[in-house]
Amino acid sequence: LLVLDAAAVLRLQAQQPLGFMLAALCHDLGKALTTQEKDGRIISHGHEAAGVPLARQLLAAPGFADPALTAYVCNMVSLHMRPNALAAQGSSEKATNRLFRESICPADLVLLAAADRNGRITTQQATDDAAEVYLAERLEKFLGA
Repeated sequence: LLVLDAAAVLRLQAQQPLGFMLAALCHDLGKALTTQEKDGRIISHGHEAAGVPLARQLLAAPGFADPALTAYVCNMVSLHMRPNALAAQGSSEKATNRLFRESICPADLVLLAAADRNGRITTQQATDDAAEVYLAERLEKFLGA
């Protein structure tokens, strides 16, 4: 819910505000299927892929039967971990461009990554700020290309 709160602050910047909020709601659904304890740590490897069918099922409910909206949300759910991972690794421009080409809406994906960062209880503000700058610069280059 912290990510949903952070997304609500950013939603008016999104190109697709409804889809963006639904993506924020659904982004970690896969954790219900993948969470486990390993070496005293809670991990959820692969939760983004596991969450796509769950998001698709949720969006198949009456009132949501919009294929474009479903595609957008499922794309965002499947990719939501990658922007922050690429930023943390200082990945190449080629790697971020590949991600942005895979994304239905790269600008909204960067916003979702920001909501995911901002929705965590953390003391890593400098790291979070660096990720935000990195992703904004890469997105600007991508969109300008």
